[in-house]
Amino acid sequence: MKNINENEKMKLNEVVKVVKERLEECIAFQKRKVTQMYDSITAKNLMKHQVSKEKNLKNALSQPYFARIDFAAKGKGEEEVYIGKTTILDEDANVIVADWRAPISSMYYDSGIGEASYNSPDGEIKGVLSLKRKYDIKDGKLLGYDDIEVVASDEVLNNCLSENADTRLKNIISTIQKEQNEIIRSSIYTPLIIQGVAGSGKTTVALHRIAYLIYQYAKKFNPEEFLIIAPNKFFLDYISTVLPDLGVDEVRQETFEEFATKLIGENLLVKSSNEILADIINSKDN
Repeated sequence: MKNINENEKMKLNEVVKVVKERLEECIAFQKRKVTQMYDSITAKNLMKHQVSKEKNLKNALSQPYFARIDFAAKGKGEEEVYIGKTTILDEDANVIVADWRAPISSMYYDSGIGEASYNSPDGEIKGVLSLKRKYDIKDGKLLGYDDIEVVASDEVLNNCLSENADTRLKNIISTIQKEQNEIIRSSIYTPLIIQGVAGSGKTTVALHRIAYLIYQYAKKFNPEEFLIIAPNKFFLDYISTVLPDLGVDEVRQETFEEFATKLIGENLLVKSSNEILADIINSKDN
């Protein structure tokens, strides 16, 4: 990790201050009697949004961003783009921290230093990427940072993998590799099959893709319209702690047995995998 300069310390303090201001506004809004100002459906949606926003801002107090890129679009000056788990706006609604799922953030995962581009709603934006920086921020304190060429550098990846499994899944946003990012950001209209051995990161990539799609198509789909079909309850329990950390709430989760039972429309008694295995073993003994 590099020695920490004062400018970086000041930047973090400024962002944390803004996060606290937005959080205070969010809490104040929730105390207002919105049901008297809007119809019931609008009021419910507004409160739902504010509750989610409050959770994201509270998480941002500890780590408002994890990366930065310096990018000069063709014909424009260089811009410092800080990247975090959620968008953070100043009082004038200017973006001071970009969501990792935003189009411009893709360059952190996909591009090396030099000529780079990203796809925006207005088309491809070309320019020059002069800096990629990975931060180590905990409890609102800057512990250090590294300037990197590729995201999954050995040091960054080893630090991530040295943590326990739950934390590793939560922190994967800062170590997504280019190939993983291509899957995560693929068009919603592209059918995908992710194949790999156990422990290769299939679940992690799938969860990040869900988070990306919910962010990218927020006006078209609600989180509850997504369905995760899992092999068993243990798997659902495992991912249930990861989804909220990715800003993914209210996604439906069912085992295949639960899904099939609902689809059939009958309350069937289904043998557990352990019972089936026991039957197979017993039949061989006989």
